[in-house]
Amino acid sequence: MVVLVLSGGLLPAAIFIMKDFMDTTPRSYEESARVFGAGPLRILRDVVVPVVRPGIATCAVWTVVKRVGQLPHPVHPAAQPGEVAGGWWSATRSTPRAGSPTSA
Repeated sequence: MVVLVLSGGLLPAAIFIMKDFMDTTPRSYEESARVFGAGPLRILRDVVVPVVRPGIATCAVWTVVKRVGQLPHPVHPAAQPGEVAGGWWSATRSTPRAGSPTSA
């Protein structure tokens, strides 16, 4: 439920971005597909989606970046379990890692 609420906050902007990308699809592409007998779903799947794929990727990356930026601590793949990684948090942690200059 939390994921839906957090993602829903970006929905108006994502709709606006996708509308702009869909408006860039030339009408002639859709008309040509219609002349050759394609139905509405086939036009969407074979003509419109490939043209707006950069917009879909933009919205996906933008949503992930905005949500990761709101995490309570930085995400770092080299962090040890139970340790907060990065920045001044690393310098102020209470238990130093083995082999660090402050460990005895």
